[in-house]
Amino acid sequence: MEREAVLRGRIRRLHRAEEQASIRPLLEAARLEGAEAERVQALALRLAEGARARVREEQSIAALLQEYDLGSEEGVLLMCLAEALLRIPDADTADRLIADRLARGRWEAHLEGDRPWLVNAATWGLVLTGRWLRLEERLLRDPDAVLGRMLGRLGEGAMRVLLRRAMALLASQFVLGRDVAEALKRREKGEGVCYSFDCLGEAARTAADAQAYFEAYMGALEVLAAVPAPADLRLAHGLSVKLSALHPRYEPTQAARVRRELLPRLEALAQRAARAGL
Repeated sequence: MEREAVLRGRIRRLHRAEEQASIRPLLEAARLEGAEAERVQALALRLAEGARARVREEQSIAALLQEYDLGSEEGVLLMCLAEALLRIPDADTADRLIADRLARGRWEAHLEGDRPWLVNAATWGLVLTGRWLRLEERLLRDPDAVLGRMLGRLGEGAMRVLLRRAMALLASQFVLGRDVAEALKRREKGEGVCYSFDCLGEAARTAADAQAYFEAYMGALEVLAAVPAPADLRLAHGLSVKLSALHPRYEPTQAARVRRELLPRLEALAQRAARAGL
């Protein structure tokens, strides 16, 4: 008990500590020396090169996501478009969003002969917006002006539908399903492959929200419980629980209330998971 009290005291002293001051000793402790450092660096380099080579060979959506990653302006534009477009109900606002986002990108810079075909095809789709033909010469002379004029005429429903479908396809790379049951059907099959499922959602704003999220988590656990549990617990599926979804006032000023109202829900979820071998 004394050791536990000491450890808890250290944790309390570090609550809301300055980040740089907290990270500095951790970086010092994590430093490797000599042959061990060389071995770790060589392994990391080999793994990174292998992963990149597989992505290049796949010529799939993974290659497209690598090309338009969040390190590029175009990747950020596509991410913003993917996140917002599926939530916009009216056509006029969707058209204006599409024109605004796509007009800002330098899409032609991503056209290269050694790129996977899907990357180049998607890039040409972004450059030409799927509508105009025989624009190569004008596009090369003044791509920004041509693209701006093209995007100003994006009122067609077909373009809007195509982009919504494209954004949904991109989203499917990160979201396995609308619920855990659907995600289990789509999961990668293979020995030793396990998942930590996350029920996407915002933080609870009301008690009704918190109760709904609790019931959703419990329902997800019931679905996972139906999957045969492996002998090794480390290979079992898991469920990520967002504490702020289980209580509408998950904040330091409401600590006593949170402990009183949230902990029973959390305990119930943990017990159900334990009974299922999760």
